[in-house]
Formats: sequence, C-alpha cells, structure tokens
Amino acid sequence: MENFQIAIGGHPKPCVSGSDGHSIGSFKTWRRETCTKKTWIKADPTFEGLRQIVFEPQSRVRVQEHSPVTGYAKPFFRSISIAEQIAPFPENETFENPRFDKNESIHLNRDLVCIIGGRGTGKSTLVDYLGQAFGGHSQIKYELSQHFSVAYNKDNDSSSSHHALETTQLPFVYISQNEVKEKIDAGTVGDEIKKMLGIGDLTFNNDVDNETKKLLFKVTDINNWFEQRGEDGG
Repeated sequence: MENFQIAIGGHPKPCVSGSDGHSIGSFKTWRRETCTKKTWIKADPTFEGLRQIVFEPQSRVRVQEHSPVTGYAKPFFRSISIAEQIAPFPENETFENPRFDKNESIHLNRDLVCIIGGRGTGKSTLVDYLGQAFGGHSQIKYELSQHFSVAYNKDNDSSSSHHALETTQLPFVYISQNEVKEKIDAGTVGDEIKKMLGIGDLTFNNDVDNETKKLLFKVTDINNWFEQRGEDGG
C-alpha cells in the first residue's frame, strides 16, 4: 500500500467506473454491477472539464447508483433573467444611474455562486437588488422592475418563476456587505449562519453541556499535572 501511494504521487486520484460494453446496445447491461456503479462527474462537458477531476477528485467524482444531486435537496436560485434594460436606482439628475443590460438567462450554480468583475461594474448592486426584491431587505432602496425575474427551486424538482414587482418573499437569508461588519461587531454572525442552515432554533441539552464542561476541566487538570516540574526542573 505504501508503494502504491508513492507511485501515484501521494495524492488522491479520481475513480471512474466503466461498463466495458462491447456495443452501444449492451453497454448498460454488459456488467451486472454497472447499474450500481455509475460514474457521476461534476464538470463542464469538455476535455478541460474532464481534466479538472484530476485536481479535485474527491469533490467532483462519485461512483454510485443515484445522482449525487438527489442526495441533498435544498432551495436555490437557478437563474436570473433581465427581459429589458433597466435602471436599478430611482432616477436622479444629481447622480449617474447605471443600467442592467438585457440578458435572457444568467444561469446560476446550485451550490457556490461567485460573481467576478472589476470595481464599479455592479456586482454588489446586482446581489443587493435581488436581496430587496425577493428577501424584502436592503439598506438601499431600488427601483424594482417586472423585467427582472428569477427562477427559484425549493427542491430538486419543483421550480417557480418570480419577477421583482411581485414582492414575493422567498425563503433565503441575505446579508449585505455593509451589514457583515455590523453583525461581526454585534456578535450575531453565528445566529445568521444558523438561519441559513435552517437551524435557528437549535439548542443543546443543558445537562449534556454541563457534563461536557466537567470533562474538559478534568482533561485540563490532568494535562497540567503532567506538565508540573520539580524544584530541580525534572
């Protein structure tokens, strides 16, 4: 086993299961275990996407019967649509009002979404606009438009579409950039994370908590006893 680890460079490698089918018609049934050992790859359907599994095998490859997507159902925004160019802020002659350009569909990842762009390109404005339109909360008031809509999934199968003027409150927690520091200073970031995980009311048994503290104190006392030194330093 040690030689094997050295031979592969000491790093995990992606595991891919094949059907060993000798024809297109029989590739699903050539091996009996094929149905339970399907290979699921999270990547773009390109050679570069396939190459990515070499670098992230544990997070991008699964060999199992059912799709990993069905293993954990959660709500998510599937896409954003801007039917016509809109101005996010109320018109004001004193200030320049940027525009959201027309875009039929901006597809969003069901897991982590990262918006990349230069300073002043509207990244925060886009997210904040979505937060006010469907979360009912923002420190800045925007000019909501029916041309701005989202496709929202509450689980893997059911999907619905909503535009900003509906004032539909979707179940998600939004914290703007300006609020992050305030919540850190107030010590409430943990509460917000609990809300996002849907465990806002989670509490621990006081008896278990007290017993845990007692055990930790005992462990500390034992460690201190082992670290004691005599007058000669021994």
